[in-house]
Amino acid sequence: MTRSEMEHVGKTHLLTPEETRERLGVTRGTLAVWRCTQRYNLPFVRIGSKVMYREEDVEMFIAEGRVIMADGKPTQNSGTNVPPKPQQTRSGKR
Repeated sequence: MTRSEMEHVGKTHLLTPEETRERLGVTRGTLAVWRCTQRYNLPFVRIGSKVMYREEDVEMFIAEGRVIMADGKPTQNSGTNVPPKPQQTRSGKR
């Protein structure tokens, strides 16, 4: 890591899992599952055994999951945080 990268990291505001879960409206358990399964693209930082989230990563996660209305139909901003919907078979079952 270069010196400038290290200086940037020093200026980064880190959020605790509790602060992150409050911003996202999910439980701490949900955050743990997301980390373990990598279901959503929400980067985290591990400092020893402590888990933290960069504030800008949480803000980006929220922005990327935002739904934009186009012609009265919801469209995904980028779709990176939303898992694909299960496809239905002809019988109507997944």
